Amino acid sequence: MPPALTQSQREQITAALFRQEPYPQICSAYNVSDRQLRRIAHCLRTFGTTAPPKKESTKPMGRPRKMNDEMLEELRQYVEQHPLAGLKELQTHIEGKFNVACGRPSISRRLKEMGYTLSIVSRGATSIEKENLPQLSHEDTQRLILDPTAEGTMSAGSGSVYAWLKTSKPVPRRTGPREKKKRTASEEPIQSEDEADETPEREIETPAQAPSGQQPSAHGSLEESQGPSTAQPSPIPTISANSSSWLSAMVSPSALQAYRVSGMGVPMQRF
Repeated sequence: MPPALTQSQREQITAALFRQEPYPQICSAYNVSDRQLRRIAHCLRTFGTTAPPKKESTKPMGRPRKMNDEMLEELRQYVEQHPLAGLKELQTHIEGKFNVACGRPSISRRLKEMGYTLSIVSRGATSIEKENLPQLSHEDTQRLILDPTAEGTMSAGSGSVYAWLKTSKPVPRRTGPREKKKRTASEEPIQSEDEADETPEREIETPAQAPSGQQPSAHGSLEESQGPSTAQPSPIPTISANSSSWLSAMVSPSALQAYRVSGMGVPMQRF
C-alpha cells in the first residue's frame, strides 16, 4: 500500500492536473501510481477535492440505549422527589415500573447528562472532615427537606450521606493520602510491638512432679488441696482363669485361652 500523500503533495498534483500535464510525467515527478493519480482526478471532477467527503450517517453508532425518553423522564422525576436515593434504589424503581433491565452505570451516566451530581451532604460523627461539605443552594435544600427519607437518613450517627445535587457545587474528591487523627493526651498510649516483646511474660506455674513410683492423678488440684497422699499404689491383682465369667470382657479370647492352657494366672488390665 503506498504511503499517504501529504497536503503539499496533493496541492502540487492538483496544479499539475490543471496544467494538463501527461499522467506518466506526473507519476514519475511526484512518485505516485497511475491508479492513485486517476482516483485524485476523478475526485477533482466529482467533488472538487482530492479525496471524497466523509459520509454523514444519520444512524447513531453503537448499540441502542435501553432507556427511552419515557424512562428518562420517570428517572428525572424520581430523583427530584428522592435526592437521597442511591443507585440501587433507582435501579429497582426503574426495573420494577418498566420491566426492563438496566445497569447502575447506565443510570449514573444518564443522571450526569441531566445535570445531576452525586455529592456528600453529611458526614459521620467520627469523621475528621466534618466541615468539608458543599454549600447547598436553595433549590437543593428544598429538595432534601421534602425527601420522605430525609428525617431518618440525616439523623445523627447515620454516617456519611450522599445526595444528587443539581445546582450546588459538589465537594471535590480527595487526591492525597488521608490525614491521620492525632492522639490526645487523655487517650491511653498504645503499646508498640517492640515494647510488647520486652515485657516479661508471666510464668506459668507447673504442678510439682510426682515422686517416683506414684502415678499422676487426673484430679491434681483436688489432691493438692487435700495434701500429699501417703498411700502407695496397689499391685496389679491376678485372678485365676476359672474365677469369673466377666473375665472375657477384659482380656481378649486368644490371650485368655493361652493362659488357661498354661494354667497361669491372668493379669487384669487396669482401666
